[in-house]
Amino acid sequence: MKIGKLCVELSSQPVGLERVGKNIIVGCMDQTLQCYTIKGKMLWTVYLSDSIITMSVMDHRQKGFKAIMVALNNGDVQVYRDKYLIDTIKTDSAITGILFGRFGREDSSLIMTTRRGGLSIKILKRNAVFEDKDFARVLLQPRIRSSTSQRRQSIC
Repeated sequence: MKIGKLCVELSSQPVGLERVGKNIIVGCMDQTLQCYTIKGKMLWTVYLSDSIITMSVMDHRQKGFKAIMVALNNGDVQVYRDKYLIDTIKTDSAITGILFGRFGREDSSLIMTTRRGGLSIKILKRNAVFEDKDFARVLLQPRIRSSTSQRRQSIC
Protein backbone atom coordinates (compact mmCIF):
# COMPACT_ATOMS: atom_id res chain seq x y z
CA MET A 1 0.00 0.00 0.00
CA LYS A 2 1.34 3.40 -0.99
CA ILE A 3 1.08 6.24 1.52
CA GLY A 4 0.40 9.74 0.17
CA LYS A 5 2.50 12.73 1.09
CA LEU A 6 1.80 16.41 1.63
CA CYS A 7 2.12 18.21 -1.72
CA VAL A 8 1.13 21.78 -0.91
CA GLU A 9 1.17 23.76 2.31
CA LEU A 10 -0.99 26.87 2.03
CA SER A 11 -0.27 30.15 3.81
CA SER A 12 -3.85 30.25 5.18
CA GLN A 13 -7.19 28.46 4.84
CA PRO A 14 -8.51 28.05 1.28
CA VAL A 15 -11.69 29.81 0.14
CA GLY A 16 -11.86 28.35 -3.37
CA LEU A 17 -9.98 25.92 -5.58
CA GLU A 18 -10.14 25.78 -9.38
CA ARG A 19 -8.22 23.91 -12.08
CA VAL A 20 -7.13 25.80 -15.19
CA GLY A 21 -5.22 23.68 -17.68
CA LYS A 22 -2.45 21.87 -15.82
CA ASN A 23 -2.45 24.30 -12.90
CA ILE A 24 -4.47 24.60 -9.70
CA ILE A 25 -5.44 28.09 -8.53
CA VAL A 26 -6.29 28.54 -4.85
CA GLY A 27 -7.93 31.57 -3.27
CA CYS A 28 -6.94 31.92 0.39
CA MET A 29 -8.31 33.80 3.40
CA ASP A 30 -5.18 35.98 3.59
CA GLN A 31 -6.36 37.83 0.44
CA THR A 32 -4.06 35.94 -1.93
CA LEU A 33 -4.57 34.02 -5.15
CA GLN A 34 -1.95 31.28 -5.51
CA CYS A 35 -1.13 29.04 -8.47
CA TYR A 36 0.41 25.57 -8.16
CA THR A 37 1.38 22.85 -10.60
CA ILE A 38 -0.19 19.40 -10.32
CA LYS A 39 2.97 18.26 -8.48
CA GLY A 40 2.64 21.04 -5.89
CA LYS A 41 5.24 23.58 -7.05
CA MET A 42 4.14 27.18 -6.46
CA LEU A 43 4.21 29.26 -9.66
CA TRP A 44 2.92 32.66 -8.54
CA THR A 45 0.98 34.59 -5.90
CA VAL A 46 -1.28 37.62 -6.42
CA TYR A 47 -2.17 39.86 -3.47
CA LEU A 48 -5.76 41.13 -3.64
CA SER A 49 -7.28 44.36 -2.32
CA ASP A 50 -9.99 42.67 -0.23
CA SER A 51 -10.98 39.25 1.07
CA ILE A 52 -12.27 36.59 -1.34
CA ILE A 53 -15.90 35.48 -1.04
CA THR A 54 -16.07 33.06 -3.96
CA MET A 55 -14.30 32.19 -7.19
CA SER A 56 -15.07 30.34 -10.40
CA VAL A 57 -13.59 29.47 -13.79
CA MET A 58 -14.65 31.40 -16.88
CA ASP A 59 -14.30 28.81 -19.66
CA HIS A 60 -15.35 29.99 -23.12
CA ARG A 61 -14.66 26.87 -25.19
CA GLN A 62 -15.71 28.27 -28.57
CA LYS A 63 -13.22 31.13 -28.25
CA GLY A 64 -10.53 29.12 -26.42
CA PHE A 65 -10.51 31.53 -23.48
CA LYS A 66 -10.02 30.49 -19.85
CA ALA A 67 -9.80 32.82 -16.86
CA ILE A 68 -10.49 32.90 -13.13
CA MET A 69 -13.23 35.12 -11.70
CA VAL A 70 -12.74 36.21 -8.09
CA ALA A 71 -15.57 37.90 -6.15
CA LEU A 72 -14.26 40.19 -3.41
CA ASN A 73 -15.94 41.44 -0.25
CA ASN A 74 -15.98 45.06 -1.53
CA GLY A 75 -18.32 44.11 -4.41
CA ASP A 76 -15.70 43.80 -7.16
CA VAL A 77 -15.44 40.77 -9.43
CA GLN A 78 -11.91 40.55 -10.80
CA VAL A 79 -11.08 38.45 -13.86
CA TYR A 80 -7.56 37.01 -14.04
CA ARG A 81 -5.88 35.26 -16.94
CA ASP A 82 -2.84 33.58 -15.45
CA LYS A 83 -1.59 36.08 -12.86
CA TYR A 84 -2.70 39.17 -14.79
CA LEU A 85 -5.82 41.18 -13.97
CA ILE A 86 -7.68 41.68 -17.24
CA ASP A 87 -11.03 43.07 -16.10
CA THR A 88 -12.95 44.27 -13.05
CA ILE A 89 -16.75 44.23 -12.74
CA LYS A 90 -18.14 46.64 -10.13
CA THR A 91 -21.34 45.69 -8.32
CA ASP A 92 -23.50 47.40 -5.68
CA SER A 93 -23.43 44.50 -3.24
CA ALA A 94 -20.97 41.72 -2.45
CA ILE A 95 -21.25 38.71 -4.75
CA THR A 96 -21.87 35.40 -2.97
CA GLY A 97 -22.21 33.10 -5.98
CA ILE A 98 -20.80 33.31 -9.49
CA LEU A 99 -21.02 31.03 -12.53
CA PHE A 100 -20.17 31.40 -16.22
CA GLY A 101 -21.80 29.19 -18.82
CA ARG A 102 -25.01 28.47 -20.71
CA PHE A 103 -28.19 30.25 -19.62
CA GLY A 104 -31.21 29.53 -21.78
CA ARG A 105 -30.20 29.98 -25.41
CA GLU A 106 -27.12 32.05 -24.60
CA ASP A 107 -23.82 30.16 -24.35
CA SER A 108 -21.78 32.91 -22.67
CA SER A 109 -23.63 34.18 -19.63
CA LEU A 110 -22.32 35.35 -16.28
CA ILE A 111 -24.75 34.70 -13.43
CA MET A 112 -24.08 36.38 -10.07
CA THR A 113 -26.02 36.27 -6.81
CA THR A 114 -25.59 39.05 -4.28
CA ARG A 115 -25.52 39.13 -0.50
CA ARG A 116 -28.79 41.10 -0.50
CA GLY A 117 -30.54 38.32 -2.44
CA GLY A 118 -30.30 39.87 -5.90
CA LEU A 119 -29.59 38.05 -9.16
CA SER A 120 -27.46 39.65 -11.87
CA ILE A 121 -27.16 38.21 -15.38
CA LYS A 122 -24.59 39.52 -17.85
CA ILE A 123 -24.52 38.10 -21.37
CA LEU A 124 -21.34 38.25 -23.45
CA LYS A 125 -21.85 39.41 -27.02
CA ARG A 126 -21.71 36.60 -29.57
CA ASN A 127 -19.26 38.53 -31.73
CA ALA A 128 -16.85 39.22 -28.84
CA VAL A 129 -13.26 38.50 -29.81
CA PHE A 130 -10.56 37.33 -27.40
CA GLU A 131 -7.21 37.83 -29.10
CA ASP A 132 -3.66 37.47 -27.89
CA LYS A 133 -2.93 41.05 -28.94
CA ASP A 134 -5.67 42.28 -26.57
CA PHE A 135 -4.10 40.23 -23.78
CA ALA A 136 -0.65 41.62 -24.62
CA ARG A 137 -2.03 45.18 -24.58
CA VAL A 138 -3.36 44.61 -21.06
CA LEU A 139 0.04 43.34 -19.96
CA LEU A 140 1.93 46.26 -21.48
CA GLN A 141 -0.30 49.14 -20.40
CA PRO A 142 1.10 51.18 -17.51
CA ARG A 143 -0.60 50.89 -14.13
CA ILE A 144 -0.23 54.62 -13.38
CA ARG A 145 -1.10 57.09 -16.09
CA SER A 146 0.25 60.60 -16.01
CA SER A 147 -2.23 63.45 -15.96
CA THR A 148 -0.33 65.51 -18.55
CA SER A 149 -2.01 65.76 -21.91
CA GLN A 150 -0.21 64.83 -25.10
CA ARG A 151 0.71 67.56 -27.55
CA ARG A 152 -0.87 67.61 -30.96
CA GLN A 153 1.49 67.98 -33.85
CA SER A 154 0.31 69.56 -37.05
CA ILE A 155 1.81 68.74 -40.40
CA CYS A 156 2.19 71.68 -42.76
